[in-house]
Amino acid sequence: ISAPRRFCRLHERNCGLLLPRACKMATIVMVDDDELLCAIVARTLAPLGHTVVAVRDGDDAVDVLWECGPDLAILDCALPGKTGLAILREIRQSAMFQTLPVLILTARRSEWHAKLAMEAGANDYVRKPFNPGALIDKIEQLLATPPPPTDGASLIDMARLADLRAAVGYAQADTLLAMMATD
Repeated sequence: ISAPRRFCRLHERNCGLLLPRACKMATIVMVDDDELLCAIVARTLAPLGHTVVAVRDGDDAVDVLWECGPDLAILDCALPGKTGLAILREIRQSAMFQTLPVLILTARRSEWHAKLAMEAGANDYVRKPFNPGALIDKIEQLLATPPPPTDGASLIDMARLADLRAAVGYAQADTLLAMMATD
């Protein structure tokens, strides 16, 4: 497990670019205050080529997500600072993370809580304790699922889209959005 800020800088320096999901190597941000659990998940996923960036505080989670640009997020529900569901709701408001696969990994057992998580935008829900093989299967399934198609306008928030169009004009803005959509 690497420190979030150190890992992201090293990853950019060593690779120069982020590899596509098809390469089977993914950056996964795991937000959980249980250090041992983060280490277990990291060791479980390392043989598959995935790197886990552990974040132990809900207040730091969104900053680390922005900094690392992960392929998947794993959130616990009960965290110091913001809860996992609060983080999930916040990132789903951002165009950057609307299609980010999010797995909730929690000790909460109720179906009601699972329903809340799915309604908030989670892609899957796993209860602790978990079977490592089943967790790998869920993660691989989430990473293999292509994100839904987006039009250029959904790539940035509407307020920023208006600012972009005001700054460069509609034609230039649409050209930039088309480039973003194919990137």
